[in-house]
Amino acid sequence: MRRRIRFGRIVLLCLIAVLAVAPDLGRAAPRNVPPPPPPPLVSDADRVALAGPWKGTWMGNRFGYKAVMALAVAADGTVAGTITWTLSTVPTSKAEHLIGMTGVENIRGSYNPTAAVLSLAGYSKADPNDIVELDQYLLVVAPNRQTMGGLTGEHGAWTGQFYLTR
Repeated sequence: MRRRIRFGRIVLLCLIAVLAVAPDLGRAAPRNVPPPPPPPLVSDADRVALAGPWKGTWMGNRFGYKAVMALAVAADGTVAGTITWTLSTVPTSKAEHLIGMTGVENIRGSYNPTAAVLSLAGYSKADPNDIVELDQYLLVVAPNRQTMGGLTGEHGAWTGQFYLTR
């Protein structure tokens, strides 16, 4: 019985040593997977329609903002732009002095013309009063290209609501 246990330990130690030296041993070879198809091109009409300006509101976590958004959409669907935020609602009287202050969030992302969805994320800001936090946005564009709306990341909770019109 002791021989079996000792032999089992030796085999186990050898296996561990082999796996440490050759960590890819025993894994399947990578398959030749074709690359995903390129995203559909965005029409010139959609690119012009999405450029903006868009005006709207954002609500979340008892704060409210007015927004003006401008976008530049490339033919491949990449998007860059800005959102100018103006604080309009605060949860406590301690922050009332911030109402009316503005900040600018620089955003980038992509537009999928088949789904009519903008996926955006803030990456920098010009905000001397520190009223803006960088966020993520999933926005559905209406078929008439006159309204859009959706959810924002809101610190991972995805509870912010953002609606814009022409």
